[in-house]
Amino acid sequence: VLFPSGSMSLVEPIYKGNAAMDHFNRVAGDAIRAHVEARAARGGSDRVRIVEVGAGMGSTTEWVIRTLGDAAPRVEYVYTDVSEGFLQLGRRSFGARLPAISFAALDVERGVVEQGFDAGSFDIVIATNVLHATRRLPETLRHVKALLKTNGWLVLNEGTRNQDFLTFTFGLLKGWWAYEDESNRLPGGPLVSAAGWTRLLQDS
Repeated sequence: VLFPSGSMSLVEPIYKGNAAMDHFNRVAGDAIRAHVEARAARGGSDRVRIVEVGAGMGSTTEWVIRTLGDAAPRVEYVYTDVSEGFLQLGRRSFGARLPAISFAALDVERGVVEQGFDAGSFDIVIATNVLHATRRLPETLRHVKALLKTNGWLVLNEGTRNQDFLTFTFGLLKGWWAYEDESNRLPGGPLVSAAGWTRLLQDS
């Protein structure tokens, strides 16, 4: 129903061209550009290493690349997803748009080192509407933290209230109900309140 014949055209408008999503993706892009420029102003010559987990259809990637503009050569970007289909989509959409972009499978519910990623090797982790789709958030956040350098940034972009249309669409998918830590979630679904994210991040 959601992906007829494997097509993503029905769900794409939720992620792209959606005023709310575009706003928050723009905020993420602005924050990342500010970080890159601040580091350059301090005389840092190394590229800022960014990994996007669960990049999916690339809606956040699109805004980050667009916002980076002439700062893009100062960035190394790793686009990851658990799905090979989304990685292929990413290669087609972004492979030629950043000087240093690569694509890799990553399941954020598993240890990152065992999947070929060096611990503490990224300045920024981007996660847009993906962490809620994991079974146990404290464990997921430990894996995310393992990717980050000391004082690295997690740019977390998540819905924080239940909406009927999400339940009536993504609720058709098994993954929507995969969570096992109900005490961390809003009643009736996998999303987490802003206060809940604050607590989880402080605990991590």
